[in-house]
This record gives sequence, structure tokens and C-alpha cells, in this order.
Amino acid sequence: MKLPGWLRRKPKPAEMVSAYAVFTPGAPAVLNFVPRVTPVSLLEAAMATPGIQVIVYGESGSGKSTLLKNELAKHYSSPITTRCTATSSFDGMLLQAFDALDHWVISEKTSGSLSESSAELAASIKGIRASVGHRESTSDGDTRTPLLPPQLTPQKLGELIGQSGQCWLIEDFHKVPEAEKVFLAQTMKVFSDLGGDHERLKVIVVGATISARDVVAYDPEMRSRISEIFVPPLSDAEIRTLISHGGQLMNVDFGEVTEGIIRNSLGSGSVAHQLALNCLLARNIKRRQFEKITLQESDLRDAGTRYVQASSATLRSRFDKAVYRAQSTGYDNCRLILSGLAFSDVSGSLHGDLLSTIHHQEPKYPSGNLTTYLRQLATDDRGRVVRRNQDGRISFSEPLLHTYARLMLLPAGSTDEGDIFASDLRRMSITIQGAKVDFY
Repeated sequence: MKLPGWLRRKPKPAEMVSAYAVFTPGAPAVLNFVPRVTPVSLLEAAMATPGIQVIVYGESGSGKSTLLKNELAKHYSSPITTRCTATSSFDGMLLQAFDALDHWVISEKTSGSLSESSAELAASIKGIRASVGHRESTSDGDTRTPLLPPQLTPQKLGELIGQSGQCWLIEDFHKVPEAEKVFLAQTMKVFSDLGGDHERLKVIVVGATISARDVVAYDPEMRSRISEIFVPPLSDAEIRTLISHGGQLMNVDFGEVTEGIIRNSLGSGSVAHQLALNCLLARNIKRRQFEKITLQESDLRDAGTRYVQASSATLRSRFDKAVYRAQSTGYDNCRLILSGLAFSDVSGSLHGDLLSTIHHQEPKYPSGNLTTYLRQLATDDRGRVVRRNQDGRISFSEPLLHTYARLMLLPAGSTDEGDIFASDLRRMSITIQGAKVDFY
């Protein structure tokens, strides 16, 4: 069988291929990019259709950033990018986009590729830049907050980005306060209307959620103008391809550890990349090998140890958020739910099955409570420790969390002996205050 072109790419010279460039848990994969057929085809269709705006959503670690980095490079030389936080305002987002556009123009000038239309764009930006004011900070007087100039409206920003031939990429929009999100919904309509004059103009919004409406609650009239692209967790076959291709690039045989990486990644591309990288580092492999090396089960155990050691502080913080209880009356909802999930298989549990498990401990526990607090546990405020999978099952967002919950919330002896994280988590003696739950 003939391999696809991306898999037949010739690796760089041996001395140039770095393990950190092949397995990239903290950055979008480029050298070891595995195309996702359905999301790619939907994104390509949206890119080809003038006026269509895009929402890309899916759980953290599912590969949204990797997909966009590789696919948008086919259509745009330098997308105008805004990165959101929990304190982002819509005015601030407009200013970030304007600043990024200004930097793009400067880059074009420096490279000597500024066209006549780009020169007109530069003049417009210069005029708006001159009118950007500042408000003195009320805290220490040392910082200055830019004020949005009256000329910089969503309409004007759309026209400027349209002239540049780029798109507006907005990352982590799920973090933005709800009151600010409504303004972007209106802006998407403005950009869509401008699509007649600027065919390449688009807003591409990215959010780590399981619903497009959790990213942007747009008007019903916009339904036909927005492409909602779900990026699911990686399948076992996709992770297997990722590991195999990475092994070819590094001249390393991952055969003995591949299934363990797949089992402990639970569909997360970033976790799979990290475990594969850790396997290489366990053998001190940092460059492509001249002679093939075969990894062993002990390397996977060492990889798990490295992963736990690097994640312990964050793990504790996420669980503290998840089980925090403001008052002691009524049900300890989050602890009950997480204990029930910990009792279930790592692949997760259906809503009804999870409720039945909880009923062994609390026979009258309401279904409505389970629904409400599951939604909370999937948010940043609660550490984003659970997720809903494509098959409808609810699971921990990564296997390490499942193991941690079993150790901390269930009686001794509840962990799977084959779990590569269990022994290291147990040695750390990390504890969560509160009684452990025994369902049987």
C-alpha cells in the first residue's frame, strides 16, 4: 500500500532532527503532524466559501491548535492572532488585533514586499495609531491602559484585515467573560457581510469546550454563515500513527510501548506527545539515531514517572478546585461525582451508570445535581477535570487524573496494578481532606 505524502516525507539529516521537534506536547505539531480527515475537510470547505465564519471547538489537548497551524498556513501567510484570558475585554481584543496588524505591516515593509494596497493599509493604521489614547491606572500609576480610538470599530478592523488578505484568529475564547462574548457574535456578522468585498476575510474562533455554543452564542440568523468544526480526541489509530511516524523520524522502534502510550493518553494528543518524548528521554535520546533503537516497557514506566513529577503541583491545584466545598450542608456533590468516576473504568461512564454508582453511597442523590455539577467540573473554575466523550461517556479529562482520584478518593487497593502513574502518585503521599468513598 502506498503511504500518503505526509508520511513519506524524508526526515531531515540525522544531526538536525531533534526529539523536541518531533514530539511537541506544548506546541502545535508540524514535523509530526497527523491530518484529521473530517475536521480538515470541514475547515477546507469553510476556507473556500466567502463570508463563512468559523468556530473550532473540542477538549483541551485534542489537537485544535495543531490543526489550525498546519491548515491555515495553506491559506494565510500570517493570521492576525488574538489570545484570550479570563480578563479579556472585547475592546482589548480589538486593540490586540490592531497591534498584530500593525506588526504585520511593519514586517511587510522590512521584507520589501509591501504592495500598493498594503501601503494604503499602512496609512490607515498610522492614522488610527495616532489617535490611540491612554487611561492612567488607578492602582500604582505606573501602568497605562490603551483606550479604543473611535475609528477602530469591528467594521473598520474587518476592512483592514480584509485589505491585508489575512484572517482574525481568536484563541482560547472560552475563557472570555460571558458579557464580552456577545460583542464577538455581532462582529462575526459584520465580517460575514464584508465577505463580498474581501473573500478571504474570516473570524476563526477557538475554544476548549464540548459545544460550539459554549464558545460563541451567535444569533440564529447567522446559522448558515458559521461553520462549527468539532475536533474530537484522537482515536487510537491516530495516536498509533503519531507514534509510528515519530519513530520513523527518530529511527526508534516504539513497538513495545505504543499500546501503553495509547492507553494512558485517553485521546489527548498532548499527553501522547509528552509520554513519547519522555520515553526517548528515559534512554537519553535527543536526536535522530544512526542505528535503530528499540524502546522497552521499562522506558514507559520511566516516562510515567517523569510525567507525574512534572504534573504533581498542577494536579493538586486542579483537584483542590474540583473538590472545594463552600458549605458543609447537603450533598458533597463534586466529591461524590469524582469518586463515582474514579470507581468506573478509565474510559468513563454513561450518565445513568454514573448515577447508579453514586446511588450505592447516596441512594437519593438527584439526577439534576449530577448534571449541574458535571458541567461545573468541566470548567476552569473547577480545574476542568472531566469531559464528555464522543460516545456520550463522561470521563476524567486525562488518565493521570483518573489514577489520582482512585488513590485519593477510594479505599486502598483500588488502582490498577498496570497503571504507569499509580506507584509514583502513591509515593508522593498527596492527600485531599475528607473521607474516602467505598461504593461496595
